[in-house]
Amino acid sequence: MLQICITVLGILFGVLLASGTDNLLVKPLVERLRPINDPYIKYTLDILKGVGEKDFSFFSAHAANTFAIATFICCLTRSLSLSIIMYIWAIINSITRLYLGLHYPSDVCMGMLWGSLVGIISYKVYHYIYYKYSPKINYISSQYTSTGYSHEDIDVVISIFVMLLILSLIISVI
Repeated sequence: MLQICITVLGILFGVLLASGTDNLLVKPLVERLRPINDPYIKYTLDILKGVGEKDFSFFSAHAANTFAIATFICCLTRSLSLSIIMYIWAIINSITRLYLGLHYPSDVCMGMLWGSLVGIISYKVYHYIYYKYSPKINYISSQYTSTGYSHEDIDVVISIFVMLLILSLIISVI
């Protein structure tokens, strides 16, 4: 139970740090217009009405948040298959920001970099807190990752995640 609570707090810390820095500090200082609000290029874009007509562009909080979560989970589980799925999810989410005309490629790239750094920072904080309050256990088995997560549990998470991705793609096409 302690591990679950600290894990959730670690993810929340990463998301708050990633989007808090972006929305409260960087965007108000930089004030870069979104592509859909830029008078020079907005008429060349095919955009959805009511999407992103306020706020600023640099950098992408969606990219930062998803990369922070993906990096944190990858550091936490150390599972190659889950890491691949998490980063595919984060990349797809980041690409949608370009597709919707909400960000420039540099906004998304900076969000990816900042999110990855925040994910590592939040994992380091998680690691410090977790090992301060729980015993250090070494998992040496083919049934578990090096950090103690069952490969079967990770396979279930991957299956659910892939099914949700496929479902969201089907719904977006319909």
